[in-house]
Amino acid sequence: MSSQPARTHLPSSAQRDWLALIALYGSAALIGGAISVPRLVATLFPVPIGLALCALLLRPDRDSVRVGINALMVALIVFSAFAELSALWSVAPLASLSKPLYLQGATVGAGVFAAIALTTRTSLLQPTARGLMIGLLAGGVFLCIETVSDQAITRFMFNVMPSLRISQEKHLVITDNVVTQIAENEINRRATVVTMLLIPAVMMLLTLISGWAQRAGIATVALIMGILMLYSSHQSSQVAIAAAAAGFGLALISPLWTRRLMALAWCVCCLFIVPIVTSIHSTDVHKNPKGLFFSARHRVVIWNTTAQQVKLAPWLGIGADATAAKTEARDKDLLEKGLAPPKDGQFDTTAARHAHNVYLQVWYELGAVGAVLFTGVGLAALALIGRQRAKLQPFLLAQFAAVAGMIAFSFSLWQLWFLGAIGLGVLNLLIGAIAFERAQTASNGSDAASG
Repeated sequence: MSSQPARTHLPSSAQRDWLALIALYGSAALIGGAISVPRLVATLFPVPIGLALCALLLRPDRDSVRVGINALMVALIVFSAFAELSALWSVAPLASLSKPLYLQGATVGAGVFAAIALTTRTSLLQPTARGLMIGLLAGGVFLCIETVSDQAITRFMFNVMPSLRISQEKHLVITDNVVTQIAENEINRRATVVTMLLIPAVMMLLTLISGWAQRAGIATVALIMGILMLYSSHQSSQVAIAAAAAGFGLALISPLWTRRLMALAWCVCCLFIVPIVTSIHSTDVHKNPKGLFFSARHRVVIWNTTAQQVKLAPWLGIGADATAAKTEARDKDLLEKGLAPPKDGQFDTTAARHAHNVYLQVWYELGAVGAVLFTGVGLAALALIGRQRAKLQPFLLAQFAAVAGMIAFSFSLWQLWFLGAIGLGVLNLLIGAIAFERAQTASNGSDAASG
């Protein structure tokens, strides 16, 4: 019997065109949806992973794809596993088990996505990246309009379609059945999602677009960053953008020393956040209305209140995502005793339902063990960045700085939409990094050929 050559069943030109269109518009819709309705981000994050898996099943070379295990994945899985274990002593065992489980699944999913993306043809990867970039730019412009217009578009939608108000009433000011004002929580979530996607968008713009379109895209990103910095009420995003810009600038000078400085800052934040926040509180800055703005002064009190509780369970903590339940129990005990909540300046000290600082939250909920494991997550991420191409590192370090800055003021690590927003940023960063690498390789090859 004569042997027949194996068939590869490569897609036809028409099929490739359709796949490219689906990748382009699907990616744009995914990011646009995440920005428009950020509460859905936790649900949307697994979508690109699932689509990548489906695409892999249709490929004849699927058996050759191998998921690599790196130190960052191990560190995240170990950290989330310890958080799951804390359900054994947590006052909120279901939350302590389920929320870290999402983080664990997201970590594995991102690893699978990376393995598939690395072996995806450029002809399909490029429209995917362009779609992600288009979705971010469109969503970012929408966020800018909402920011400077006091959420005019959303208010219009609530008034035209009153059914959208269902379950949102507590966030709305309604006068004569007309929505006149919306709380800032939703637009702050949108700002978080956009901030996590800015660096990947810049990578894609520099890699996949040229000429006037590239200049227009970069100008749009600059506009979005400017609006967020000057007009947004979401200080966490402002800190993240400033940190990303500083990290990028320093990395252009020396990626090595930038990684070292970031590693030092990460260790200090993770391991010494309790004495840091108590020292800030001891200055009484929260009692000076002419100093920090209101929410910042309130955070100082929240941080100090949380720090004082750390000593009650210093080694293992009270359990992942158990802060709110613990605070409710303290408030209920005070109410039953007929006692008024103690005051610290103008703020109630029992109002710390969330730590508003992830580094401090980890200490409170997971103790010293959790703090050490969380330190390992950041150091593993920086070590992984250090192994990448030098030209790629400024972007990766900027994204690390953005996340590190964001979590310093975000009220809880275990918000699923928040984990999903960070995860979407990671997936976009992976695609941008792969596209960047291939563009650099092609450029080097072209230069070598011309030489």
